[in-house]
Amino acid sequence: MTDALHPRIHELLTELDRTQQAMRAVLASLPPEHANTVVRDDSWSVAQVVEHLLLVEDGTGRLISTLIKQCEGTTDAETDPVLPTLAGLYVTDAVRNPIEAPPSVTPKGLMSLADAMAAQQTARERVMAAFTKGAGRALGARSYPHPILGSLNTYQWGHFLALHQQRHMVQLRSILSQLPV
Repeated sequence: MTDALHPRIHELLTELDRTQQAMRAVLASLPPEHANTVVRDDSWSVAQVVEHLLLVEDGTGRLISTLIKQCEGTTDAETDPVLPTLAGLYVTDAVRNPIEAPPSVTPKGLMSLADAMAAQQTARERVMAAFTKGAGRALGARSYPHPILGSLNTYQWGHFLALHQQRHMVQLRSILSQLPV
């Protein structure tokens, strides 16, 4: 990242990178033989959680790219921070208060953890590249409805990805704590 980026893009890219690194750190403690272990009948394995994150990241990334293209020719004069606009809205107890994933982002369980992690990393890099390319555009001017959170502007969709990943890190930690030693 460069300091020459618009402050809102810099803030968002920093958060997306931070949550990605945090997830990698959580997954580093996983014994490889337990990547596909399901600890409860109503839960996913670690590999399935990462596959879900990939599916959400990929679909949301395509939406973000579309919204950014729609902002061509605009200039973002705002510099107020973006992250506080969704503060506390989404990261809740993912274990006790699960949200059922729609079929389009429900993991099929056919990917290895390594493949899911690599594909999710690639999808994250595409999202970050799209935001970098859109730096300076009025990304707060375009929005699209989220099925649970309501209307989110382009910046908020990027922040949603970080919050969604944080939510699932709660789930990942719970799974890891229940694995056999």
